[in-house]
Amino acid sequence: MLSFFAFLACGPKAPPPPPPIIEQPVEVIPEVVEAELPMEPPAPESNVDFDVKLTYSDGSVKEGHVIRLERSEGFYGMKDWYDTENKLTIYAESGSNAKDFAWTELKSVSIASGKDVSCVYESDWNPWLYVCTNKTKSSVIDLDGGKWTLDTKNKWRLTFDDESEAEVWLQNFRALEQDDKEIELGMDAYENPELYSKLRNDLTTQVYLTKVEIK
Repeated sequence: MLSFFAFLACGPKAPPPPPPIIEQPVEVIPEVVEAELPMEPPAPESNVDFDVKLTYSDGSVKEGHVIRLERSEGFYGMKDWYDTENKLTIYAESGSNAKDFAWTELKSVSIASGKDVSCVYESDWNPWLYVCTNKTKSSVIDLDGGKWTLDTKNKWRLTFDDESEAEVWLQNFRALEQDDKEIELGMDAYENPELYSKLRNDLTTQVYLTKVEIK
């Protein structure tokens, strides 16, 4: 009987507990996010096809192949620009004759700076826009050699095939700038004589276009 109890006491033991599971650190590989390259601006849409040589008052020259031509909505080139064919003509007169020329119908444009400078402010801008204008004597020669007096005061923007640009006036050079303060009721003075003086000085030192040769 005692041996039976001894057998029970010496029976199979409970299995030892399993060893603790040691979690190995998982290497986190950072996700490689490819940087999005900035989109290149679209190439300017071509609307003309001619070569030009621009000569300036300091003797500098810009020439090349023009692929795009635009004309400002107003005289100043600070708002909209037109690029349709019927907006890109140069109005000129010869005696009792008048004609709208395409650029490719002309050989050259000559611009002579004058000494007649006038300054005004435009109150429909806020702050006011101040403009000083140097009136020029501008003429064109057409493909047949006829000479015409030019009357096109808008600003022009030419884009070349290397995407460089030139903004020019063919008639009446301008220096313009908006005031740095708005006009308010009760102010002692409305006009800004210092800005007039600055713009007049800008006109005297301005490099301006003297000749356009179209090929």
